[in-house]
Amino acid sequence: MSQDHGVRCVLVAYRTLYAARDVSRLDEVMALFAPGDEPEMVGTEATTRGDADWAVGAEAVRALTDWDWRWWWDVDLDVDAARISVSGDVAWASVPGSLVVSEPALRGVEEFAATTTVPRMRDLLDAAGGDSLGRRLDEVSRLAAARARELRAPAGERRGMTLTVVLVRRDDRWLLHTTHWAIAAE
Repeated sequence: MSQDHGVRCVLVAYRTLYAARDVSRLDEVMALFAPGDEPEMVGTEATTRGDADWAVGAEAVRALTDWDWRWWWDVDLDVDAARISVSGDVAWASVPGSLVVSEPALRGVEEFAATTTVPRMRDLLDAAGGDSLGRRLDEVSRLAAARARELRAPAGERRGMTLTVVLVRRDDRWLLHTTHWAIAAE
């Protein structure tokens, strides 16, 4: 058995649970993560640790996963093509994949835009001090363009992405410690 076999098994389980998108199985996915305050999930919209798309700690990772399963695009991870490295009780992997637009995902983007993106854009525009008006307008434009592109995407459209993970071995069991989801820049 290869040194990376246990890591690949965790990745397969993670892929399977993400594909199922069954929120009644959140306990199963959380069993793949290190416990307590250790796990961290950095999403595609993350800019600051602790913001809505940068979860720190098991409860925050669970909440972000719940949101993903309810509203995000479908996730198709190519675990067979993953590059896995192991050094002692730490492993890391990069997994290519795709995000796939589905009807629930389109409703999710609309909900996300209404409840998160639009208020964030308002806050940016209303901010006194801090970044210059030009920088704030740049960020508002970027956010608006991203949501508009997603809302126009037809069901079935695929967008390339990469999942990078760090795992730790505890009691001869590999656990996800850090996940980082990345979408290729357009």
